[in-house]
Amino acid sequence: MPNLSHLLSGLLIASLTFAGPIVIPEQGDVLSTRQSSTDAFDNTVPELNARGPKKPFYAIAHRCNDMGAVQRAVDDGANAIEMDLFSEGKDGWWASHDGPSKNGNRAKAMFDAIAGHRKAGKPITFVWLDLKNPDACDPAKPAEWGCSIAALRDMARQVLEPQGVRVLYGFYENENGNAYRLLRSGLTGNEALNVDGRSAPLQQFFNDNGPSSLQKRIASYGWMRLGEGFGDCTEPGDAHLTCTQLRQEVASGKFGKVFSWTAVVDQVQLVQKLMGAGIDGIIYGLDGFPYGGSATQTLAQIRSSLAQHGGYKYAGIEDNPW
Repeated sequence: MPNLSHLLSGLLIASLTFAGPIVIPEQGDVLSTRQSSTDAFDNTVPELNARGPKKPFYAIAHRCNDMGAVQRAVDDGANAIEMDLFSEGKDGWWASHDGPSKNGNRAKAMFDAIAGHRKAGKPITFVWLDLKNPDACDPAKPAEWGCSIAALRDMARQVLEPQGVRVLYGFYENENGNAYRLLRSGLTGNEALNVDGRSAPLQQFFNDNGPSSLQKRIASYGWMRLGEGFGDCTEPGDAHLTCTQLRQEVASGKFGKVFSWTAVVDQVQLVQKLMGAGIDGIIYGLDGFPYGGSATQTLAQIRSSLAQHGGYKYAGIEDNPW
């Protein structure tokens, strides 16, 4: 049996222990084993601080390649616009996904329409120009100036930027040409560069190729069918999984903004997981089709999800993404 001194010593230690504060683990602390991948996700990704400044969230209307699509997106309340830009030689730049079919409107007419909506008070914060063939024309050749990336850049500066519409130049597997270098060399405060890719390779690309400003390095990752290869957001290493790559891009702190693509109707759970990972916005709309139809409902679902994340706000006309 223990002697009296041992008993008194034990009582003293116990009293000191219970006199101290009891520490309750926060949500992000890993102190228990979860049962499912969804629970593991909830325990791994910290929630945005609801008491601090709210993070602007951008709902980017997908494939707005004609006037009607832009009007529908504006009517729905989209706060950013994505359009495809195709250089069609002597015919200049068109809002077209597949060109030269001219399945949209001329870039100049599209820019005029968007600038007009912004001037009327619509909260179009930026336009994401998905460049399909940015190096098709050489700006050094006078005969090709009108279809060159330099001409498109100047058009955006003359029409969009004076009205407060920022411009994001998007590259998808075509970022190693002269167009990227030309844009990078003279970015204004209203412009940024996007490259789509995985976190680690993308960090290396921006370190090697610029721009020098982190705020103008915009990352994106996704798929036209968002649920395919989504992951549980927690996989280690360079897993080719959408939520995991986006979580890594956010956590790295090496990008000015991190966007995903493309959300369609009734993907609420996926969108909420991406919000939990801390993305800055998402392209939404239809799977491979121009903006319209159920895109209206998709945006409503995104905004409803935002209301459940106290650290977010829906970006407004006063928010500057970069």
